[in-house]
Amino acid sequence: MGEHQVNDREINGDVRANCDAVLTMTNDERLLERIRVSLIERFDGVVDPDTVGRQVQDCYQALFRTARIKNFLPVMAETMAARELLRLSVPGHDGAKPAPRVLFLSRHDAGRAQMAVALMDRAALHAVHPVHAESAGAEPIDHIDPVVIAAMSEIGLDLTIDHPKLLTSDAIDAADLVVRTDLSCAVPAGKELLDWPLPDPWHRPLAEVRQIRDDIGARVQGLLAELQASA
Repeated sequence: MGEHQVNDREINGDVRANCDAVLTMTNDERLLERIRVSLIERFDGVVDPDTVGRQVQDCYQALFRTARIKNFLPVMAETMAARELLRLSVPGHDGAKPAPRVLFLSRHDAGRAQMAVALMDRAALHAVHPVHAESAGAEPIDHIDPVVIAAMSEIGLDLTIDHPKLLTSDAIDAADLVVRTDLSCAVPAGKELLDWPLPDPWHRPLAEVRQIRDDIGARVQGLLAELQASA
């Protein structure tokens, strides 16, 4: 009888501890856990659960550091993480060689890298072989430079639907080629790397941002030609 009482006390203690842990979780933590479980189910067999969990946390932390308004951060993190997980899970096309993944980097992912992705996406629409482009930054901020948005809008590219993204180890691992538009982002040794030292468009007048845009456009066309030749 005494042994059963001890076991009951131990079980009850464990239950209380678990309840206390749940009660001490914040609303955001509870939502993030639900999001993590949901995304694990969604990407089951495609992306491993640990990677899913890291993406959810990385995206939330990036948004928490940079967002001026803290409402709805878990929902925004879910959208951001799902996009990254989709990128990590893109298969090859019809059994052919997978599309090369190009990761464009800038410190804040608010200008140069964003322009490079948009320009690559448009150029690759008419290419024989697909190219998958993404951007990221070591210190992403909460919005893209408005002058960059204006300069890209002039040539029919809308950056208002995008946002700066945090550079993660998973993104670097998944990339076939990393292009740094400045040298502030560290890249592991052995990774195929291309450096494009470009002026930072932040707070520059529109005329100067146009020049940076056109410089990036010319570099993107050259890179796309090289990728097509090696496909």
